[in-house]
Amino acid sequence: MGSNPTLSAITASVESPFVRSIWIARSEPPMTRRMLIMDGFGWGFGLWLFGYLLGVALFFVVPVALIGWVITPVAVLVTAWVLLTRVRVVSIRAQAVVGLVWAMIAVVLDYVFIVRLMAPADGYYRPDVYLYYALTLAMPPAIGWWKRRGSM
Repeated sequence: MGSNPTLSAITASVESPFVRSIWIARSEPPMTRRMLIMDGFGWGFGLWLFGYLLGVALFFVVPVALIGWVITPVAVLVTAWVLLTRVRVVSIRAQAVVGLVWAMIAVVLDYVFIVRLMAPADGYYRPDVYLYYALTLAMPPAIGWWKRRGSM
C-alpha cells in the first residue's frame, strides 16, 4: 500500500501558477462570514458609492456621455488599491465570490439610484457601463490570482 502524496508534493509537480493557485485554494479554509461582509458587501458598497459620488461631481464639469469614461480609469486604480491592500480573502474562489457580490451591488444600486431615480433621457446602459460591470466582476479574481502568483 502506497502512501498518498502530500499537498506540497502535488503542488510542486504542477507547472502552471494558475492551476497551482486553484489547487491550493481548495486546501484553504472557506471564506468566513465576516470576510464576506467586509470584503464583499462593505468594500462593494464603498467602491460603488465612491463612483456614484464622483459621477455626481463630474456631472457639472464633464459632458454626460463622457462621465463613465472619465470615472473608469480612476475607479480601476482605486479598486486595484483596495484589492491589493484591503481585501483579505486569499483563494481565487473567494475572490470570485467578492467579484460576484460587487457586480450584483453595482447592478442593483445603479438601477435603483440612476436608472429609476434619475431616469436619464439618453439611457444609462452604454459601453462604458458594460465595461464597468465586467471589470467589477473580473478584477477581484484577476488581482487575487496575480497576488497569489507573486507569493509562490
